Amino acid sequence: MKSVFKDVDEMCISYGQWSRDNPGTAYPSMQPFMREASFEDRYKVLPMNDELGMTIHEKLLIMQKISPLLFEVFMRKYVGREKPIKIQIAMNIARDSYKRYLFAAKQSLLLMLSENQCIFLA
Repeated sequence: MKSVFKDVDEMCISYGQWSRDNPGTAYPSMQPFMREASFEDRYKVLPMNDELGMTIHEKLLIMQKISPLLFEVFMRKYVGREKPIKIQIAMNIARDSYKRYLFAAKQSLLLMLSENQCIFLA
């Protein structure tokens, strides 16, 4: 599985968009000449193919079983698109903890996605 994403943040944002995407509900842009909206008008991220989206979804389900806290922070941030302060209040965590949990969730996801491509050295 080859990824076109430059970094894990871009991939996470794209996954959030992919998981919320409702085909057929995007409206054309409202311009005086009523042109059809392009992909760039609708979304600010690269599209994610279904194969990669489902692979990430499977890895997130594993994360949910292992560390529900990391999973919740990830899902609230990227799928729910909640603001960091709202996540911190809802989960009753400090700002530093929020940043650590989000970093750990993204790194865990990246590690799980590359599990068959990594060589661990002692």
